[in-house]
Amino acid sequence: MISRRAALGGLSAAAATATLGGTLSGALGAPAHAAAPLKISTLAAASSVWGKALKSWASDAAKRSAGAVSLQISYAGAQGDEVRSNQKLKTGQIQGSALSPVGVGGLSRPAQVLQLPGLFSSWDKVDKALTALHPELEKGLADAGMVLVGWAELGEVRLWTRAPVRVPADLPALKIAQISGDPLFERFLRVAGAKGTVVEGSAAAMVTLLQTGSVDGTCLSAAAVEALGLSSAFTHVLDLPVARSVGAVVMSSAAMGALSAGERAALLDAGRAALTALRPRARAEDAAALGRLRARMTVTTPTPEELALWTAAFDATRSACVPGLFAADLVSRVEALR
Repeated sequence: MISRRAALGGLSAAAATATLGGTLSGALGAPAHAAAPLKISTLAAASSVWGKALKSWASDAAKRSAGAVSLQISYAGAQGDEVRSNQKLKTGQIQGSALSPVGVGGLSRPAQVLQLPGLFSSWDKVDKALTALHPELEKGLADAGMVLVGWAELGEVRLWTRAPVRVPADLPALKIAQISGDPLFERFLRVAGAKGTVVEGSAAAMVTLLQTGSVDGTCLSAAAVEALGLSSAFTHVLDLPVARSVGAVVMSSAAMGALSAGERAALLDAGRAALTALRPRARAEDAAALGRLRARMTVTTPTPEELALWTAAFDATRSACVPGLFAADLVSRVEALR
């Protein structure tokens, strides 16, 4: 749910740009002409494990294609937030994106289903669910005009606040930052009787609100909190993952269709290799960040009775997403995979 773009890797907003190039002379020979720019946006920091994965993708794609595929990566929200970058993707101003669950859901809502709160107690269960649902989620993106390069884990999303939050009923007293375009988080807050402070624009806008005290908290991964420089913005963390965040890297079908078969293979194979290597690094990065933040904040661990209240709120949120966001059958099948 709620990992919003913030959550895409440490969240400093970012954008990646890629260039693909002229035709291959031979299977993977030297390009016959200079590569044309192919732009890819993302909300990942250049220095984060996610940013480094994009750099690895660029290097490997160029090597596999003998220079015909060239990825030029820019960071720090160069293409805007995910609402804006999705618009650019659909109109051909950019050709691909590395997206948080919110961004992926903006292209194909079913692809955000794994972000529903309270679903998975481990990454192994997330892996199992992704394996089971991959074909239909990939098809949903294809129907939206996108080619799925692969999935990208962004960390465990938690509640970070300036005051203790023990139960959902504590949330209405706080001003919780809610990124625009995140209907799952909006429903979660509604179930809790809270009203989010909607943050329009880039992730930097949310950072400003948090740093100036205009809002009291939000939901992010630990890695995102550190990457955004928000370690001192909060005093409390709820020791309960709200969701495990899974984003994706996509390319527009139109851009992929303009490539030769060899170029497409180089781009996809390099991207999938980079995302496979990213998985354990992203998990380790988030776990290490959580350990550092726990050491300097007040950690609120729910009692069994309080945990039951959170479970009820998560269950009610999933129910509130049917049928408005997800088909009942899809949510039932995801819940069965827990």
